[in-house]
Amino acid sequence: MRMDKIVKLRTLTTTSDSGGFPSKSVSTVEVYADTKSVRQSEYYAADAKGKRLELVLVINADDWNGATEAELNGVVYTIERAYQKGLGRVELTCARR
Repeated sequence: MRMDKIVKLRTLTTTSDSGGFPSKSVSTVEVYADTKSVRQSEYYAADAKGKRLELVLVINADDWNGATEAELNGVVYTIERAYQKGLGRVELTCARR
């Protein structure tokens, strides 16, 4: 795997401002990744529940920060599942938001 794509991992945080109203903020981290296709069984199982999985991002385990979204080529995806693949890689199964 070449890890030649740059992906922004996005973490959404909701806090309260000084008036007690919720305030959302987004923090991003750029990491290198590879893309893979979603496995057929996983695709159809998610489709039966109304979710459309689009791609799997493979990143280094050291770069994984528990993010909830990923951005690739200007498209934002929701991270539906994170899977530790051996010691050095994490697979992020993503659905278009």
